[in-house]
Amino acid sequence: MRYYIIQTETDARLIAEYEEEQKSRRKRKKSFEDIVERYKSDICACDEQRAENAAATIVMNFLAIEQSVTKLIACVKDDGIDDDGIIGEAAAHVRAHGFDGGIVSVEEITTRHIKNLIRKANRSDFIDEEESWFVKYELKRMTNNEWLDSSGFYGDESVCGAEPIGEEQALAETAKMLAPESLRHEIKNIFAVTRNAYKPGHPVMYTISYEDSAELDAYAGLLVRCLKSCKRVASGRVRRIQYKDLCEDYYSDKLEATFRHAVGGTIIVSVEKDMLKDANYLTGYDNRAEELCEAVMRHKNNVLTVFGFPRGMERQRAAFLRALDGVSIVGLEERIFFDEQARGFLRDYAKTFDARPNRGLYLRVEQGHGYSKIDLKRLFDRWYDDYLRRHVYTQYGTQVELFTRKDAGAQGGAIVELESLIGLSETKKLVKEILAFATVQKRFAVDTQGGGRAMHMIFTGNPGSAKTTVARLVARV
Repeated sequence: MRYYIIQTETDARLIAEYEEEQKSRRKRKKSFEDIVERYKSDICACDEQRAENAAATIVMNFLAIEQSVTKLIACVKDDGIDDDGIIGEAAAHVRAHGFDGGIVSVEEITTRHIKNLIRKANRSDFIDEEESWFVKYELKRMTNNEWLDSSGFYGDESVCGAEPIGEEQALAETAKMLAPESLRHEIKNIFAVTRNAYKPGHPVMYTISYEDSAELDAYAGLLVRCLKSCKRVASGRVRRIQYKDLCEDYYSDKLEATFRHAVGGTIIVSVEKDMLKDANYLTGYDNRAEELCEAVMRHKNNVLTVFGFPRGMERQRAAFLRALDGVSIVGLEERIFFDEQARGFLRDYAKTFDARPNRGLYLRVEQGHGYSKIDLKRLFDRWYDDYLRRHVYTQYGTQVELFTRKDAGAQGGAIVELESLIGLSETKKLVKEILAFATVQKRFAVDTQGGGRAMHMIFTGNPGSAKTTVARLVARV
């Protein structure tokens, strides 16, 4: 499903009629809108008749007729229709109304945008009964005897890939983003010559390892631009779904409608770190992961799905995707910088702040230690804060206290609150043992890639003995 706003030249006869009207000696001259008004009823009837054609793969309406340009809106239901086909259909639609004018521009737009434009066309009397047109544009459909409209889709939508991009330009973009080598390799695969004729379907889906959500959007957006330029996806529309939102408000019909409406386009599913606590148990939401993967399977040939997983969660990613049977996955891992590469990143990043790096910044890079872009930006922020106080705003050099997370842990938090409670000496001792055990367990899991042992607790005691308070503090610890 694709939506467009199309601009054409306004019919010269309408402009001539308006200019002739302005030359007349009548006191009340007709405006251009008055001239267009005479055609609106015929336009409505013609558009309705064309939309009722069961074989129609494009539904199109007039949105506005202005002196400078005429605007149309369109819903394209066939993925095989490219931009040239849309231009040809728009020209035919204009001629069917007895108008003439060349195509000026064709722009793909989002679901929300097309919905607002249908309402605008209704207010301007270019269409009647906007609700019926929502159905024709497949913005509303009957599901289990209930109307499901476009607000019933998961996630937010945007459009990318408006302008075609070539392989050389795409690779240059990866260099600017300091993208991982795996993304560069996949872009080369996308632009590689295909031996056989084009076939519908997606040979691979994607997973992207990320730490910054903006990075996930940038990598996925570049992928979609490349795929659209090579006609591997028909639409530049991208719907971003937060897995957590899906779990908290799950309806099978809503999920299915979301995928149906994304046909020809892309869905990005970002899985938050707090939803992946254990390699084999997704904090109670594993059944939603299975149903999401089943939806991906049902629509794998007409919807491209990109999964985004937090960095360092490879085992949990495998557990999440276990329901994908027979789907090929290309994994795009986040780039890790070492030694001179890390210092080079800091040097380039400092330029965006018009700052001159010194030896103190480079010494913060540990030899042989790997850094993500987020790690390096945080490292730079610490240095830049010190740089400003020592070299720019020297009046603050010794008059401020540097506050860190370590300080926050020492001066506040759940442990401090627990210690402030009167009595409960045995409980405080037990909580400290639990914290020590959890710390060792976490380090062991990181070093060995193993899962941890869950610790279940039961709090007993008389009413008013701080059971609930301590339980909440332990959970925070």
